[in-house]
Amino acid sequence: TADRFVPDPFSEVPGARMYRTGDLVRWTARGELEFVGRVDRQVKINGHRIELGEIEAVLGRQPSVGQAAVVVHSPAGGTRRLVAFVAPPADGGPAPEPDSLITEMGRVLPGYMVPRTVVPVDRLPLTPGGKVDRARLHVPEAAARPEHPERAYGATEQTLAALFSEALGTPATPDDNFFELGGDSITALGLTSRARARGFSFTLREVFAHKTPAALAAAVGEPGHGTPAAGAAPAVAECGPLPATPVMRWLLDGPGPIGRFSQSMVLTLPEGADDATLVRVLQSVVDRHGALRIGVDVGPEGRLCTVGEPGSVDVSRLYRTVDVAGADDSARAA
Repeated sequence: TADRFVPDPFSEVPGARMYRTGDLVRWTARGELEFVGRVDRQVKINGHRIELGEIEAVLGRQPSVGQAAVVVHSPAGGTRRLVAFVAPPADGGPAPEPDSLITEMGRVLPGYMVPRTVVPVDRLPLTPGGKVDRARLHVPEAAARPEHPERAYGATEQTLAALFSEALGTPATPDDNFFELGGDSITALGLTSRARARGFSFTLREVFAHKTPAALAAAVGEPGHGTPAAGAAPAVAECGPLPATPVMRWLLDGPGPIGRFSQSMVLTLPEGADDATLVRVLQSVVDRHGALRIGVDVGPEGRLCTVGEPGSVDVSRLYRTVDVAGADDSARAA
């Protein structure tokens, strides 16, 4: 704590503190701060900041562990994940058992801090200075993911396992947990998109509820059973009243006008694209995604969010073209 919360040299308030983040940054020529790394061993995986030393301390308290080192494994094209290397005590004793160590870590650490791969070694490599040489800790191919008992898998389970593997960039079996393999809400969205292209129809919530291909297969069944086509408009059941999310409430309850809140994107259009084509494309997108048709009404019972039916939003009335060719900076800003 004392190492993180240091005296604030810029404050006139006695006892004021600053938080030492551990981020390493540099000033750019444009006067911006650019993040270039960390000055400590804190890492960020799936949105969580993790102190690797805390995991190593938990492993070090196990009787079968004499040395422990935790690293971040980044497979080519895959998802970053934690891997622990453990060596037995110098005076002998039982060899570390990966499954047992994973269970013990799960008792005291949050799930996102538990390495799902534990690699036993005879001893940890050291630098000439006597510190653990983490650059020489390599994850064996056989230990890249947890092993599961062999059993016969169905076609749907195997297809979903292949989709898991594509989304995560790592091998997956029908019994592998999506989130234990390094998945998060963002990669789960990619999974649902890939699955939709294969004829499956399941939601992000179902991925969180059924975390393995086997469980998901049992819940959603085979592809094509009552599944809408990938480009079809959403069913009317997806329309109607919608409870406001916390972000919606925060925005609506905040001070000041909200009309200027927007998102922008720069796109290069293909040759031959015109306004009529863009309007048709945008209309298809709006009709496909209910979130783009949410309206807010104010009535006696307060604000009510409603998802309109496909076609309820006329994109042509919202679409406009602004030609900024030759305009000066003030005109562009306006």
